[in-house]
Amino acid sequence: MQSLLSSLESFQKQDAFPPHAVHPFASTAPDACVLLQDLINATDQVSRSLDICDSTIPWSNTKVVSLLRQHSSIEYSAISVS
Repeated sequence: MQSLLSSLESFQKQDAFPPHAVHPFASTAPDACVLLQDLINATDQVSRSLDICDSTIPWSNTKVVSLLRQHSSIEYSAISVS
């Protein structure tokens, strides 16, 4: 199971996309297209997840917001270490 943060982790590298792969005649163009489709799918998943969270989480409850921030911090630390 992936978290929202881990689903975008592979795209955070600066060299995730080859520099000249966007040219349609480039030999790496098909690989770049697959990678772009993966990015579109990941952002769609993040968008849907955030929509669900936005409609169900009581944002006025400071305890919930604090716990979500703490969880995000722990998750980011765990990903950064690995």
